Amino acid sequence: MTEDYDGEYNDSGDRTVSELEEVHSTLEEILSTLKSRLDFTSLFWLLVFIYFLEAWPGSALDRWTDKEWYSLSTEASDANITIEKRPTDCDFLHAPLGNKGCDYKKRSDVFGDEQRRALIQRATTPEDRQAYEQRPSSVTVSWAKTED
Repeated sequence: MTEDYDGEYNDSGDRTVSELEEVHSTLEEILSTLKSRLDFTSLFWLLVFIYFLEAWPGSALDRWTDKEWYSLSTEASDANITIEKRPTDCDFLHAPLGNKGCDYKKRSDVFGDEQRRALIQRATTPEDRQAYEQRPSSVTVSWAKTED
């Protein structure tokens, strides 16, 4: 039994290898493009994350979470919670850029049941006692500047 090739050369194996090499090179090109984009994207999100960490203390979102926290922990109503806006003059990203040698620390002044009882015990007149008993729980959050 002899096979008849009719003198034609079958190069399907060579074509398959060259097609695979072409696909491989295309995939490597796509991968390198993705890596460069991922590097840029990662850097971008890292910078966004750092910005939000820097901007968090004293931000509107921070003031809202503080208000909710103090309303739950001290039983003070939202109307009796005062949170001052944090000054920005010590921030790294505030002009001129860089370390300013200062920082702001959050300071909380809470008037709750403990403070009310202490005032009632020190009261000298019945009117003072009654005024202290009716005084609502309150919280004031302020910022104290500290030098490095």
